[in-house]
Amino acid sequence: MEDDVLPQLLSLQHQEKNNPSNKEDDCDGSGNQFTIDIDELAAQSVLKRLQCAFRNFGGVQCNFVKERGVFAATRRRQRQTTSHDESNIGDNTLINGGRDGDTHKMNVDDNKDSNGEKDDKEEQIIEEEVQWNQSCIAIMERSTDFINAMEVADKALFSHRYNNNSSKDDHRDGQSSSLERHFKAPSCEPHYSFVYGNDASLIQSLSERSSINSSNSINGGDDEESNDRDPMILECPPNFTSTEIIVMWTYPSTLEGVEQWREIGRFSLV
Repeated sequence: MEDDVLPQLLSLQHQEKNNPSNKEDDCDGSGNQFTIDIDELAAQSVLKRLQCAFRNFGGVQCNFVKERGVFAATRRRQRQTTSHDESNIGDNTLINGGRDGDTHKMNVDDNKDSNGEKDDKEEQIIEEEVQWNQSCIAIMERSTDFINAMEVADKALFSHRYNNNSSKDDHRDGQSSSLERHFKAPSCEPHYSFVYGNDASLIQSLSERSSINSSNSINGGDDEESNDRDPMILECPPNFTSTEIIVMWTYPSTLEGVEQWREIGRFSLV
């Protein structure tokens, strides 16, 4: 929920700008004043709200979609050109699953008008960009445990969406469609990230590193089944049960800003 919680964290900061007098407060009546850290105040408020919501919730089973493997989610950038204008640029999305035909292509104009005649318009793909925060991911199953946890967090942080009768959840296939806004493009799925970056070769680099570890393991072990594995393919993590939630400050939401991300706090689910 990194992109959705941020506006809530910054809401108090916005109030401060509109009312500068709130930036300093007389703490003991002696005339001594201090500056309030609005960011920290808001972050701790979010943490406490989640702690209360998840009290005695229990562990969350996290399973991975093994058949989709590990892949880089990318965006395709297209330029639409005509005989009169070559400056019309648009972005389309491509989800590249990396194996077993797990690639969803966008519809491309066949350059014909409504009469079936060839148009003077041409669409041309000029580049394919790796999404920096989905450059090496494994898709998680939308298990009952996971969806329940998402709903608890959503209600705790965005209660106004549930208090308004006009925005009640629209359940589809037993899941709340309102949760879809948390699963960001281009994968639009809950996922585990191995690494962040804009280089599609990150997967190959990690696979080669995994290959070395696998070779050492195979040479030093007696597991016959391990000899059938392809050490150059990065595999999904093992399924696990999460017993802890860590709340992170993920701003700025850029590759360069990752070094500034920090932990706000953590709490147990059991």
